[in-house]
Amino acid sequence: MNGSRTSLYGYGHTHASGQDFFVPGSRLAGYDGFFYFNVSSLGKATQDQYTIMAIDCNGLSARIFDIRNWPAVMITAPLDENLGVSNPYTYTVPAGPANPIRALVFDPGIVNSVQYHIDGSSAWYGMSPVAGNPHLWEALWNASSLAQGPHTIEVKAATASGTRYDSIAVTVESVAPPSPAIKALSTIVGKYVTNRKTGVRTFQATSMLKAGDAVIFRVGLDPPVSNATVRIKIEGPNSATYEVISSPSVSGTAEAVWQTRASSKRQTGTPAGSYKTTVTGVTATGYTWDGQSSSVSFTLQ
Repeated sequence: MNGSRTSLYGYGHTHASGQDFFVPGSRLAGYDGFFYFNVSSLGKATQDQYTIMAIDCNGLSARIFDIRNWPAVMITAPLDENLGVSNPYTYTVPAGPANPIRALVFDPGIVNSVQYHIDGSSAWYGMSPVAGNPHLWEALWNASSLAQGPHTIEVKAATASGTRYDSIAVTVESVAPPSPAIKALSTIVGKYVTNRKTGVRTFQATSMLKAGDAVIFRVGLDPPVSNATVRIKIEGPNSATYEVISSPSVSGTAEAVWQTRASSKRQTGTPAGSYKTTVTGVTATGYTWDGQSSSVSFTLQ
């Protein structure tokens, strides 16, 4: 708690149980807030109480329990929207097939089984103990068929002491289908050459270029979409690195131009030597780059 700059305030004397968050304003800048709980008695009655608090994936869970009432069950993931009056740190659950659910179960005896169900369904699903933590149980639950909006998760723990439950409120949110991947299949380096007789300008692939040439990089895309942008990094002598962005692709080939400079009395030209060009990103509407780089080497004379 100290490492996370967490503040906790516990109090009694009101003979009522409760817990809530207090999120301060700028007067406590840098602190996310307080969690406080009120116990119905502090050693003055038979129904003595205690609180279990847990941090799971940076999310707080807390429950107040009566002593000697076993087992103690508390869901730690997902976060309970109803923790306190309104939990400001909760998150929505994606309508996907593999959402983690975890719960702590404490009992002086043997834990026979831990199960969960959704929205009071008659179907209960088993949870398994987590390796390295004998008190933590987990499972993956399928929310892909649930409607968007509020739902309830309930966990049931059966032990030698009896059976007890914990439930939380969550919100399921639909997930957009993943975008198809786009790939940079190959990179070709060269230049445009104009025929002196016909005036026709054509692309010539070559790995031997001269300072002063407009070096052309062509990247083949799969699928061959139009209007894709390809980012290219050029590395060479003296640790020279350049960033160029291609023009819109035509027939699935994106083209970028790197204008080099020839040496003269007034300026120092682009250093000669071996260069390597690598694709560092592809952007296209409706697609996601697969992250696989395409590269080519060439020489600048």
